[in-house]
Amino acid sequence: PTWVDNMEAWLRSSGLWRIVSGAFTRPTPINPPTEANAAIVDAWDIKWDKAAGWIFLMVEDNQKIHFNGIKDDPVKMWAKLKDVYLQQKPGARFNAYDYLFSCWILWRRYYQHHLYTLFWTSSIPYGVID
Repeated sequence: PTWVDNMEAWLRSSGLWRIVSGAFTRPTPINPPTEANAAIVDAWDIKWDKAAGWIFLMVEDNQKIHFNGIKDDPVKMWAKLKDVYLQQKPGARFNAYDYLFSCWILWRRYYQHHLYTLFWTSSIPYGVID
C-alpha cells in the first residue's frame, strides 16, 4: 500500500492527518460565540476542507466514484478507501499464514540438515574420514 503510506505522510506533513484519522475532532462552537472560539472553529473547518480536497485530488478519476455523498468528509473518505483497498479477506489472511508457516518449515529443514551434519561429523573420531 505505497499510496496509503505516501498519502498519510503527506497529510501528516501538512498538519491534516489528525483530522483525517479522527484524532482531532471539531471544536464545539460556544453560544454566544467569542472571537477566539470562532477563530478556532474556523481554522478547524479550513483544515477539514483542505483534507477532503487533497484526498479527492490524490485519487485517480476512476476511483472518485467511491466518494459519492461523502466528498466533504475526509474521515469517511479515508475509511472508504480503507474499506475498498485494504480489505482483510479470509483468503488474504490464509495466504499470509500459509507463507509464514512454509517459511518456518523451510527454515527448520535447512537448519535440521546442517545441525545433523554438524553433529554427525563431529561425532566421528578424527582421521576416520580421510
